[in-house]
Amino acid sequence: MKTKLLLFLLVWLSIQSVFSQDKKEITVLYLIPFHISDSHINIAEINSELDIFDVSALQMIGFWEGAKLGLSTYEYSNKKIEVIVRDITTDETKLKQLLEDDRLMKDVDLIIGPFYGTLIPIAAQYAKEKKIMIVNPFSIQEAEIETNPYLYKLKPNISRKPQMVKELILDSILNYKVHLWCDNKNDENIKLYTEYFENHDIAYQIDEVKSQTYGLNLDLGFHKHHVVIALFNDPTVVMNQMRLFDNATEGISYTLIFPEEWLNFSVLDEDFYSLKNLYYFTYCFVEANEKSARFIEDYVAIYQTPCQLDRFSFQGYDITRYFIDLYFAQQNHNLVEFVPLSYRFKFKKWSQGGFENEIIRLIKIENFEKREVGK
Repeated sequence: MKTKLLLFLLVWLSIQSVFSQDKKEITVLYLIPFHISDSHINIAEINSELDIFDVSALQMIGFWEGAKLGLSTYEYSNKKIEVIVRDITTDETKLKQLLEDDRLMKDVDLIIGPFYGTLIPIAAQYAKEKKIMIVNPFSIQEAEIETNPYLYKLKPNISRKPQMVKELILDSILNYKVHLWCDNKNDENIKLYTEYFENHDIAYQIDEVKSQTYGLNLDLGFHKHHVVIALFNDPTVVMNQMRLFDNATEGISYTLIFPEEWLNFSVLDEDFYSLKNLYYFTYCFVEANEKSARFIEDYVAIYQTPCQLDRFSFQGYDITRYFIDLYFAQQNHNLVEFVPLSYRFKFKKWSQGGFENEIIRLIKIENFEKREVGK
């Protein structure tokens, strides 16, 4: 009897050993430019609630608020998250001192920005030497990505924009005319489009903004659908040219693709957003659905502040959730179940380097609502 009981206990203990769930652990280092040392705030310059978030010391608060909400989702999971947060601006010496602090850095498994672009090579090189996953959220710099297998770059290369114009717009139009509408023919974006269009036998013309004369130097006719790609950003010029464009396109078939920066121009009103066939490219976009509405509700209830892409509220949450889950999935993207609210990720792996997100998103504005095209 004792022998049978002993055998039973041994089997039971072996089963417990096989199926027991040890607490998984990760240490995350956030390097965020809080500008604590420059946090003097001139109250006289604040005229509205949104002006508060133009203060440099508060510009990344939304990212951290979103990150904290992301971290809170692991509270009752079997994952133990240790968090280190440091204020890093443009001080290279300070960053190097932090990274050389062996006691602080010894357990770090994941480094998340959003630090400034000038510091990325330093942090990325450290991550490569220590074999630590590092996330570059907002910079478009290609530094290190080709040779650093631990670096994740979230902003895609803009070179895919012309291809998307072809596939999502031009391919569905029988008789079109493409206009590159710019204020500088030597702009990098002009070169990007002209090279692609010439390589794919797409006819185009460059229409240069003549801001001195305040006229509309845009050759529009009634017999073609005009695909106008605007590539200028001065608010005063934008306001003037769009007023002229609105008047000149009566009865004209057109599509206008404008820079995302225009969304922040107060000079553009309902007349602009009521134009037909308005599009812009972006990296982050939040669909209006139950999931995003619930997140916004929770965010505002907890922080009593706006939950916005411009404040990086969604980005802080998405990056925290996705990359912590990716770490526990042993960097297998197919095993990550979390679906970001604002990002779409499709990572290109450089042969000797890291991972670069390839997803640029084309958004259409119609009836004052935004929707993603070609998803």
